[in-house]
Amino acid sequence: MAPRTARFSLRKFTSGDVGLYHQLTGNVRVMQFVTGRPFTWEETAEKFERILARSAQHEHEGVYAIHDSGTDEFVGAAALLREPTGRVELGYRILDTHWGRGIATEVAAELLRFGLHVLHAPAVVAYVDAENTASIRVLEKIGMRRVATTSEGGCTEHEYLLG
Repeated sequence: MAPRTARFSLRKFTSGDVGLYHQLTGNVRVMQFVTGRPFTWEETAEKFERILARSAQHEHEGVYAIHDSGTDEFVGAAALLREPTGRVELGYRILDTHWGRGIATEVAAELLRFGLHVLHAPAVVAYVDAENTASIRVLEKIGMRRVATTSEGGCTEHEYLLG
């Protein structure tokens, strides 16, 4: 059982999906608040191998490809990853050609529900670049609260929490 919404299906990435993942990691606008620059193909492939290995460890935790349920078009990726504390980290990246459609909010709300009620996490946490106002709005819209702010290497990051 994978998370799903009214408009989007989520499935764990498989080894043949590295090209889909690179659509995100190779996109300068998508990566602006993640690394500040797009990944090379080699960087994507290396990161993708780590994603597959981690996703294989747990049935319902890992990184998911997001597809439009009506067209099966790939629109982004989402993650639920258990932290050593037991909390589950929620993350998402949406292709810039699909921004403004409410995808991040719809998927993040489902991941929040899934993390708390299916994975039975004591809390769900999300980390966001302080300048990423769109993602901050998403997290606040789904009920998460900012609980911490840290700065390191010229980057300021907010921690959001629910649970």
